[in-house]
Amino acid sequence: MNLVSYEYICCQEQKNGVLILSEFAGAAQSLNGSIIVNPWNTEEMAQAIHDAVTMPDDVRKANHQKLWKELYTVTQKFIASQKKKVVFLDYDGTLTTAHKLPEFAKPPSAILDTLRKLSSHPDVYVYILSGRSRLHLDRWFADTGVGLSAEHGCFYRHPNKPGLENLDDNGNNHLNDPSDTTIRRRQDGWFALVDSVDPSWRETIRPLFKHYTERTPGSFIEEKEVNMTWHYRNADPEFGSWQAAELQVNLEKILSHMAVSIILGNKTLELRPASVDKGTAARAILKDLDFKEEVDFLLCIGDGKTDEVVFSHLSSADPEALTATVGKKQTEAKCYLESVTSVTDLLNGFARLVVDLAASITAH
Repeated sequence: MNLVSYEYICCQEQKNGVLILSEFAGAAQSLNGSIIVNPWNTEEMAQAIHDAVTMPDDVRKANHQKLWKELYTVTQKFIASQKKKVVFLDYDGTLTTAHKLPEFAKPPSAILDTLRKLSSHPDVYVYILSGRSRLHLDRWFADTGVGLSAEHGCFYRHPNKPGLENLDDNGNNHLNDPSDTTIRRRQDGWFALVDSVDPSWRETIRPLFKHYTERTPGSFIEEKEVNMTWHYRNADPEFGSWQAAELQVNLEKILSHMAVSIILGNKTLELRPASVDKGTAARAILKDLDFKEEVDFLLCIGDGKTDEVVFSHLSSADPEALTATVGKKQTEAKCYLESVTSVTDLLNGFARLVVDLAASITAH
């Protein structure tokens, strides 16, 4: 069923907008309160538009209340399904705007409040899929109840919810596909998706990173547990981009025989093991959650190239998964949001819909 009419009802909550529906639309059978027309009858269409724009305010309100009641009922069924609703969120550029220094990109208190609210629902599983280190993510999101994935899929941790305590030290439980060969090891509540890191490639690359840092004022190196990142946000934009392109060419030559990937981000160039990415973490998380049997809603929002593999995987795994990128661009996502503010508004609306409505249903 096309959901545009339902989306319109949501958007018109405060305006009591009039809905005109084709009699051939599936929603026409359930949305009592709309004006039903034969779209091929021009006179009927003209009369419907006239009736809509001249409709008295009290009638508009009464009709919209009927439509909202139907939407509320549909949502009740969604909430009452008691299956898992999984939300994957990128961090930088999605939940917060870019900052010149990584350590200053702390999440706003409003976002933290929204994440706490979403995570408080027993069937909502929120995961932050980030390139940030475990240290940063632990520090910022420790009390929110969300799951975390660090360093572009190298590590992940589930939220503290029932049913996930059966995971053993290899990251396996009775729900997992026995053919899954992904190596997972538990480390302080986290699962590592990479073997112990061979430091040789870092020793090879570090002098080259230092060379470009010295030649590019404002740039700096960030070393994490596994990945290495060269930041040039504080450099002259044109010169920084030129230096990054040159560095990439040199890295491709050096790394041609190594299992290391180059990630081009927003004013960053990062190196990570080729065996993992955000999609690897998302697949591992969904397997742990018994995706095929226990998940009935998937939402993923991101803004960068590293999120594209997640969009692609989720769309393949579930054609009804909602994927959105931040800003208009060529993307694997199904839709886009204008800005970080739009993401915040969407998550606030989702929290209000799922958590507050669930409380209302329970009360009744």
